Amino acid sequence: QLQDDCLSATTASCPNIESLVLMSCPSVGPDGLSSLCRLPNLTLLDLSYTFLTNLQPVFESCTQLK
Repeated sequence: QLQDDCLSATTASCPNIESLVLMSCPSVGPDGLSSLCRLPNLTLLDLSYTFLTNLQPVFESCTQLK
């Protein structure tokens, strides 16, 4: 399962990601989501079937999301 540390490492090494599907990744939490601010080109983000409740920081830092 994808966890926060892996997501953080991915966003650090692949800053040009445009779409990211984290569907059914229950181990991703707020710390992992905070690393999404490193993806200025992110336009598609799927967080279906996760246990995340506060997505406001994502919307504020990922301004290109559609």
